[in-house]
Amino acid sequence: MTQKTRKLLVFGLAWFAILSLLAFGLYLPYINAYGFVHAVRHVADRSPRTSYQNVQFITSDGLTLKGWYIPPRNGALVIFVHGKNGNRAGFVDEAEFISAAGYGVLLFDLRNHGESDGNVTTLGLYEVRDVEAAVSFAR
Repeated sequence: MTQKTRKLLVFGLAWFAILSLLAFGLYLPYINAYGFVHAVRHVADRSPRTSYQNVQFITSDGLTLKGWYIPPRNGALVIFVHGKNGNRAGFVDEAEFISAAGYGVLLFDLRNHGESDGNVTTLGLYEVRDVEAAVSFAR
């Protein structure tokens, strides 16, 4: 192997290593972060067995959130808020239990989840607006 061929081989391998590190050092974190803020939407696959109303309300930044409302018989209401990649159906069993005790229930999909508007999950930053809208609806 000549000196020139050896230098070209080392040069090529060095660039391959640098580009590989850039690809794995930048692209993989980007993909991971993208997947973290763009939740996987799961539409509710079951609903409460008790009588409920389909409701929707608007957040302060204009998104429409959809949910289920079971009116209270004792004047008190419990609002259930699901976690990332969840939806309102995740608390159906708890909602039925609470409703049977006379409490009202509001189950709703956060932004970018279930049937609600939105395309980014902010891990609480803007989801606070969703809960504020739910509380306003309940009042």
